[in-house]
Amino acid sequence: MDILTSGGCFATNATLWREELRQGVEVKLWAPGAEFDWVAPEGVGEDAGIILAGSKALKEGEVVVDVVGGELASRREVLQTVGRVVFMREVEIWAVEEGETVRFYRKGLGIREISARTLVEQQREREKGDDTLYGEVYYGESAVIVERFLWRPVMKFEEWVRKNWERFV
Repeated sequence: MDILTSGGCFATNATLWREELRQGVEVKLWAPGAEFDWVAPEGVGEDAGIILAGSKALKEGEVVVDVVGGELASRREVLQTVGRVVFMREVEIWAVEEGETVRFYRKGLGIREISARTLVEQQREREKGDDTLYGEVYYGESAVIVERFLWRPVMKFEEWVRKNWERFV
């Protein structure tokens, strides 16, 4: 059986800062340099459809497909992309403390404190480069497999924003 997973960050996560972006005020951001792959929801759907249809793109013995975004970009970069593409202005990013970020995720995502703290820790690790999630083995190999399924490059964040700009206004 083929399995479709995503260990990355969904492009829709950028909408957590929709109000700040819309109002043109500074965006408070924890670990602004943490890079993620920003998976477009459309990519998940396309990959799932291909797998369900019995694609021959999988190599013999390949059973897990990690859906990834088209590029690695920092949280700062993606919010600046939204500001430039959707609102035609620069976005001012301000660093925020860990406790404020935990509260932000609890409210914005509706999750328990332990889950919010886990997100904060993962982002700290990403910013320092201490994790292995986006190394060549995970991200690089996964991107190649996904592109074999789609027969085209994986959608990049800016392309997703251009197609989904109304999510931010």
